[in-house]
Parts: sequence; structure tokens; C-alpha cells
Amino acid sequence: MLLNEYIEGLKTGIYLLDDYGLAMRIESETSFREGSEAFITFKIVLVDDSELYIREYLAARDGKIEKLSYSYQYQAGDKSLIFRYDNAEHKPALGFSEHKHTRSGSIIPSPLPQIHEIVDEVISYL
Repeated sequence: MLLNEYIEGLKTGIYLLDDYGLAMRIESETSFREGSEAFITFKIVLVDDSELYIREYLAARDGKIEKLSYSYQYQAGDKSLIFRYDNAEHKPALGFSEHKHTRSGSIIPSPLPQIHEIVDEVISYL
């Protein structure tokens, strides 16, 4: 899969929020780097003033897309965290790389869901 194909699929999933009439504004930026790498960010402001922030640093290797780092953060209009999926290292170490931060403050092991699952999870809070 090419980076452009992956990014277009991600955009299609994100724009479902707009198709459903739930997004007030969607901002995105993509920068391509040497060696078949890209950095992509999104900021989606939803009808209840909540916000979804997406950040992915990607590499295309051997026909596959590798997510070198990512963060999908959904927060309420008052900026309080609702959830965040990421693969950032923690100190002390968590014992797992892919994880989810919850509204209650817990951190649980969790692979990053597909974009349509993220959209569904966001919709469940609206």
C-alpha cells in the first residue's frame, strides 16, 4: 500500500463525521519526508465543541504502512480527556506499547482501532 492510498483512506474515515453532520470544522496537514515517510495531523471540532486530534508518523516499507508513532485524542469542550490511543513510551514503562488512556485516568493495553471504530466511539459520546 502506498502512503497516499493510506492517507486517503484515513481522510475518508474522518470525513464520515462531516457526512453525518457532526463536524463543524476539519483541519488537516500532511508532510512527506525522505525515505517514504509522512507526518499527518487532523483537528476535528465537533458540534458539541468536543475535539478529536489525530497525529500519525508513518513509513511505507515493503508495501506495508508502519505507524512509527500515533496519537488519537478525543477531548470534551472543556478540554478534559475523554480518551486517547497512542504508542508513546512511558516512564516508568507500562509493559506494553499500544495503549488507551481513559477518562478515569487509567491506562490499558489497546491496539489502535480502525478509523471507522474511532469514529463510532466518538459518536457514542455525542
